[in-house]
Amino acid sequence: MSHEGDMAAVCSITEQDVFSMASQVASGLEYLSVTHSLVHGYVAACNVLIHEDLSVRLCGLGLASIQHRTGSIPARRAARVPGKWQSPERLREPSVTEKSDVWSFGILLYEMVTLGAPPYPDVDPAKILKTLKRNYRMKKPQQCGERLYDVMTSCWQWEAPKRPCFTELLKQLQNSSTEANGSTPLQATDTLDWAEYLHVAGIPS
Repeated sequence: MSHEGDMAAVCSITEQDVFSMASQVASGLEYLSVTHSLVHGYVAACNVLIHEDLSVRLCGLGLASIQHRTGSIPARRAARVPGKWQSPERLREPSVTEKSDVWSFGILLYEMVTLGAPPYPDVDPAKILKTLKRNYRMKKPQQCGERLYDVMTSCWQWEAPKRPCFTELLKQLQNSSTEANGSTPLQATDTLDWAEYLHVAGIPS
């Protein structure tokens, strides 16, 4: 999200804007799952297009397209998504569900509120599943309010059935947006160059 054109340099983004953009993403994911019984499979900032008026569009729908055509997503294709965006059950067995997309949506919220910081910056990508098994979750970013962090952590529940669906997430985001900070611009929380970002995020270069 912040690594394509440096959105932070173009306009100011507040936490309230994050709620608005996240609600739009959740609405798109709800449409996929409820209306078409499809999963996205790679919910991440790199697959969110942001217009200058902060309207957003989902992209990166390749896995959903495969599922639409064939009825399933090959495990090999599902496994190509970087591990730090995958749910624990998907890391164990690369099958994609709405609830694994919900986990990834929580990671997207972290990316949004930090203006593109890599998730789990202190965790070796190869050790992410082992770390999550110890009940490790990312701490609340400094400029993230409690309500937004509550939404994040609800997405990161270990047992998939306990995570909210996108309809519930959309309601949470919309109900909490009025309490978000709408006046203080967010600041980028890392100064990584692109090569460092890829390394920390566990994305093949």
